[in-house]
Amino acid sequence: MYSKAEVDWPEAEDDRLVIQSNRDRIVVPLGDKGAVVQKFYSKALSRRWKELCDHGCSWDWPEYQPHVTITWNANHIDLTKVEPYTGPIMLGPEIFEAIDENWKDKITEKNHFNLFKYDKKLGLIFGWAIISKIGNHEYFDTQGDHIPEDAMLEAATEFMLKRRTLKLMHRGESKGDVVFAWPMTEDIMKAMRINSQTTGLMVAVKPTSKQLIEAAEQGILQGFSIGGYRLVDEEVD
Repeated sequence: MYSKAEVDWPEAEDDRLVIQSNRDRIVVPLGDKGAVVQKFYSKALSRRWKELCDHGCSWDWPEYQPHVTITWNANHIDLTKVEPYTGPIMLGPEIFEAIDENWKDKITEKNHFNLFKYDKKLGLIFGWAIISKIGNHEYFDTQGDHIPEDAMLEAATEFMLKRRTLKLMHRGESKGDVVFAWPMTEDIMKAMRINSQTTGLMVAVKPTSKQLIEAAEQGILQGFSIGGYRLVDEEVD
C-alpha cells in the first residue's frame, strides 16, 4: 500500500503469509520504464488492501492487483518467453514506514535465480538438481511439481547408480558427467550437523560441451533437473 495520506496504520492479523494458489499468475511489464512484475491472486492481500483503504489510506491507481516486482530494468528481455513462478510465495512480516520519495535510487538488484557455483579450474558446476523444501515449505517447480524428500532420495540413488550423465534438456548425446551428488534431507543434515533452509539434491557436474561451459562461465544457466516421471498405483475393479 503506497499511501500519500497520513494514516493510523492497523496491525496485520498474520505476521507472515504464504501464497499457494497458482491462479492469475503472469509475468508482465509495469509501466514503460523497464519494470517487470509477477502478478498473482491473493484473497488475503486484497482483503488487507481494502482494510487499509477503509482506514484512510490513499490509492492513486484504478485497481489493486497483488504482485511481486522482479526487476526495474528489463527492457532487453522478451517476456513472452518467461514462465511465471508457480511455487509458494512467502511474504512477511509486514513493514510500516514513512514514504521515501527517493526510494528508487537506493535499489540494488541481485540475481536470486543463479543457484550455481562454477569452478573454472576444475571445470565443475555446483548446484541444486532437486529442491524439496525451502524454509519448511514444500517447493513446487515451474511445472507445479513437488518432489518430497523420500522420493528425491530414491530417485537420486537410481540416477547415480545407473545413469550419471549430463544432457541438455534431457535430450541427445551426453554433454558431460555428474561427478558429485549429495542428498540434503532434514534427517541427513541433522546427522551431519548441516544448517540449511533448503532440502533436496545437490550435484556437481563436469560438462564436456563447449556450449554448456560457456553458459556456466557467463552465469546464464537456469537450472539442473533429473529427468523422471511419477508412477501412480490405481486399483482396478
